[in-house]
Formats: sequence, structure tokens, C-alpha cells
Amino acid sequence: MNIDGATYILLIVVSSLLFHAFGRMAWRKGVLLGASAAFTASFAANPVYLVPLAGYGLAVVGGIYLVAWRSVRVSFWMVTVGVVGVFLLLRGYVPVDIFQRHPIVTIGVSYMLFRAIQLLVDISDGAVDRKDLDPLDLLLFLFSFLTLSAGPIQRFDEFKKQLSEIHIVRLRDMEWPLLVSRVALGYFKIVVAGPFLLGLHNKYVVDSGVAASDLGIAALAFLAYVYINFSGYMDVTISVGRFFGFRLPENFDSPHNADNFLDLWNRWHITLSSTFKTYVFYPLVRVLMMSSLFRRVPALAGVIGYFLVFFLMGLWHGNTAPFIVFGLFLGAGVASNKLWEQLRLLWGDPLKRTMFKHGALKQVTASLASASAIAYFTVAAVAAWPSVTSIAGLVSIYSHHMNAIKAFFMLTVCIAAFKLSCAALSGLRSCVVRAPLPTLYSRWGEPVAAGLAIVTTVSVKLMSDIQFSTLIFYQRF
Repeated sequence: MNIDGATYILLIVVSSLLFHAFGRMAWRKGVLLGASAAFTASFAANPVYLVPLAGYGLAVVGGIYLVAWRSVRVSFWMVTVGVVGVFLLLRGYVPVDIFQRHPIVTIGVSYMLFRAIQLLVDISDGAVDRKDLDPLDLLLFLFSFLTLSAGPIQRFDEFKKQLSEIHIVRLRDMEWPLLVSRVALGYFKIVVAGPFLLGLHNKYVVDSGVAASDLGIAALAFLAYVYINFSGYMDVTISVGRFFGFRLPENFDSPHNADNFLDLWNRWHITLSSTFKTYVFYPLVRVLMMSSLFRRVPALAGVIGYFLVFFLMGLWHGNTAPFIVFGLFLGAGVASNKLWEQLRLLWGDPLKRTMFKHGALKQVTASLASASAIAYFTVAAVAAWPSVTSIAGLVSIYSHHMNAIKAFFMLTVCIAAFKLSCAALSGLRSCVVRAPLPTLYSRWGEPVAAGLAIVTTVSVKLMSDIQFSTLIFYQRF
């Protein structure tokens, strides 16, 4: 069920009307469960294909209760290893003949895994009381149509609190101008901007003899497509969640304004990176600190921890060989960034005062640092291109006339120049236009923009012959 399809829109409209028809808690939970079941079933041509996914969800619920009741001393580790192991089987990281011969639906299983691990850890640590657990609530937490296919990854305590208040949600209390505007913007991204960027990417993707400039344009267009496509999905999903009383966490925070590569991942797919940081990075660093070497040089534990965590995050994006390279790129990027931070702490402020003595030099340096982070991520994401299916193909694209290095420097210079130009124009505007914007714009600007987005989106959807899929990029997981 694509988010821009009539079936999804119909599901949301009907579910919302049924949800608000009665205010009883049991009724509204039933509507949410029914909508989630219908949404999940829409991804399978045959109900049998859903059996592994449904069985996985039920097994997770059973494991959660096993940990909550602490019936076995090592139940937490047994359940966690089991949950991760079955996930690896379903996603094809461990080849199993039965899953290769028969099609199965694994939509959202990665996000289900993250929510399960969060809850298991919270229960084990005592942050979640077993009295707060209810089988139907747990199933809704895992299979909610709002977050199943591509997140965001919401914590159970937040979900439970919001679920307990759905009986007081009223349509008249909604922030309608804001919600309508954000939904309109989200659909504009998904239906209009996303396919355009993907088409631009496809136009510049040729054989392994692609020029460095073409590689740079294709890589930047692809990364922009992923961002526009996924952030558009978040705009729609977060707004729709408000209709049902849920305040879902944001997943993006202006990643194009990142100061460095680490900051980029604090702004990009926030719920994923924060989950890895909390449930993989911190435990891993604690284990590393048991060694005398890392106790003597604690900063080294952070560098190695970041490398391993982001390498795993790269592998999470796919189980093919190019994603190993993607993971290595991510790991090397954050590890280098962390190492540079530690070196700056050792060198102290004199270096900083020397490099940033003048305001103009400070602006140029900051723009170059931000641009290099974006350029590095752009070149690394080539490994995630749908057209890249083997290590040999990826190496041929990267290595042809030193394409990867040339594309990186070209993108860094171009992005930095663009950022500096925007900063200069912003400064010029603040000098020339000192008065605030007209009241008419502040009052009507948002509704007019939303109206234009709706008209453009509907027109493109009805009349365009664009064949590019608008399936959310991260729905693959």
C-alpha cells in the first residue's frame, strides 16, 4: 500500500471517521488494530505470505512477557538473541532455503526489531512495569499502521502514554492549518519532487565510464531523492498520527545544516541513529572499557565504537555486498570525525583561534566542513543505488579515472559555494529589508503555499506519465 495511493488515503479517511465516531477507549483501540491489520495485509498478494511476519510479532510479544515475568534467569539474553536471530533469517542475512523458495512479506520487520529491543531493555532495567503490558497494546505497538512500514521508531513508554489518552482526542482540537499544510507538503515531496530527483539520478547514471561530474550529479540527486522521499513520508505520517492522538517523533532536523559528519547523523533518520547509539554504541563502549588499553586511552573506545556501530548501520540498509562498502564508508566517516574532535581537544584553543581569527574565514571554514560532510555521505550512498548490485560494479564506478575522489571534491566546492552564496544573500537582505514581513504574507502565505502544493500534486498525479515508483525508500526494511 503506497502512501500516495487511493487505497491508503481511503484507509486513513475511513479509519479516522470510525475512530472519532465514538469516544470509548475499547472502540478506538479496535479501530486502530483493524486499520493496522488492513495496512499490513495490503502488502501480501496471498495471506500465507504474512505468516512469518505475524509469527515473528507474536513471538516477540511472548518473549516480552517471558522477560517481564523473569521466569528464567537468562531470559533477557535468550529472547534478545532469538529476536535478532529470527530477524536475520527473515531479512536474508542468513540464507534459508524455505524463505528463498517462497515469497514472504517482511515489510517493517527492521523497525519492529528496534521497538522490540527497546522494550526488552526497558523491561529488564525496570523502566517499564509488567503491569503496563497488554497483549493487544503490544501488537498495536509492533504493527501500528502509522509506524510499521518505515518508522519513526517510537519508544513504548511514549506510545503507551499517548494510547491511554486517545479517548479524549477530538477533531475540533486539531491544529488544522498546520496539519493540512504539512500533509500537502509531504505529498508534494513524494509525488512531485521525489520522482523528479530520481529521474534526474537515472538520467546521469550510465555505464562504468561515467564522468566524475555525472557521478557527482547522479549521487547528489539520489541522496536528495532519499531525503525528500523519506521526509515527505514523515510529514504525512506524523500529521496523520495526530488525527489518532499520537505525537510521533521527528526523524529529520535540517541535515543540510549539519556542521560535520557526526552532526549530520544527529539530524538524519534521528530515531534510527539514536536507537543505535543507545542500544548498541553505549553497551559496546562499556565492553571495550573493560580492557586496560581502552581504560588508558578512553577516547579510542569511542572512535572504535562509532566505527563498528555505523558499519552495522550500513549493513542494516541491505544484505548485499555493496552495503558492506557503505557500512565501511559510514564507519570511517564517523570514526575520523570523532578522532578529529579528540585531536582538537588535545591541541587546545590556539589552533581554533588561529583558524577562526577572522569572521569571513570562519564562515568559509564552517561552510567547507558542512559541505564536505554532505559530499562524503553523497559519495558513500552510491553503494545504496538500486543499479549497484555487486562489488565489482561499485568499484568500477568509484575507480574510473578516480571518480569517487573527483566527485567528492567537486561536490564539496559546489555545496560550500552554494552555502556561502545563501549566507551572503541572507546578510544582504537583512541589511536592505529591515522591516518585518507584511502581515498579509504571514496570514495567507502558509494557506496559499499549501493550496499550490495540493493543486500541483493532484495535477501531477492525474496527468503525469512518470513511471518512477513513489514507494518510500526506507519501506524496504
